[in-house]
Amino acid sequence: MLRSAPDAALVEGVAHSGMPIRLRLYIEADGAVSDVELQFAQIEDEPAAQRLADMFRATGFLPGRLSGHDVASYLDIEIDSLPRTLGVRVD
Repeated sequence: MLRSAPDAALVEGVAHSGMPIRLRLYIEADGAVSDVELQFAQIEDEPAAQRLADMFRATGFLPGRLSGHDVASYLDIEIDSLPRTLGVRVD
């Protein structure tokens, strides 16, 4: 779950084929994104995927919870369009 809104300005003007881009975000117990792994993107969308990764690294998340404690976790995200609608689907 997001703690702060992603800064869509970081992906404005980036070319995108319209095909989904799937990323896995690794979120630390403090809500910071420590790593972003590209799961799927068309070759021509790799620059957009990199900019999206940068955007999500700068975004705060609520950490995972286990037995009442904040824990590190991961979150799979699929981006369908950018930048205006920035359709994000969380699996």
